[in-house]
Amino acid sequence: MMSMRQMAPRFAPRTIQPLVANIKLKAINNVRTQRRLPPLINVPPAQITLTPAAPAMGGQNYLLVQGSYATQPGWASISFEFPEDRIIIYLAAALGKTYLLDVSVAGTPNWSYTVCTAPTPETLTVTAQQGHVLIPFIATNLNVFVTLSPAPGGTGSFVSAELTPVG
Repeated sequence: MMSMRQMAPRFAPRTIQPLVANIKLKAINNVRTQRRLPPLINVPPAQITLTPAAPAMGGQNYLLVQGSYATQPGWASISFEFPEDRIIIYLAAALGKTYLLDVSVAGTPNWSYTVCTAPTPETLTVTAQQGHVLIPFIATNLNVFVTLSPAPGGTGSFVSAELTPVG
C-alpha cells in the first residue's frame, strides 16, 4: 500500500531561462536611437531583482500586487486570472538614465505594460520573448512605475523583474 506522501504530486522546480544579451541589447538600443543617443555595446548585469518571495529592495523598489500568489516547491509566482489583475513595479531612477526592466512571465504570450516616467504614459502590448517581457526606458522622473498585466483575454503569471541601469 502506498503512503499519502508517495501518492502526492511531485513538482519539478520550474525556471525561466535568462535571455541572451544580444536580445536585451537590441531592445535598449532601439530606445536610445529613437532619442538620438549613441548605441551601447554591452549590457551590464541587473542591479535590482524583485520576485514574489522578495518583493522589495532598498525601500524604494517594490511590487504592488493585484493578483494571487501561487507557490509550489521550487516555484513562486503572482497569478493573473481576472481582467483587473496586474502588478505595479515601483522603481527609484536617475534622471536621463537608460534602464532595461526584464520581466520574467509565464502563460499568455501577449502582455500589456505602461511605463509612467513621462507626462503622457503610453500603454503598449508586446509578445514575450522566451518568457521575458523587455521594457527599456529612459527615466524622466526620479520615481518610475511600470504597470504590467496579461493582454486582454489572457491569463498568466509574474515570476520576477530585473532592473539594469545601462547608460
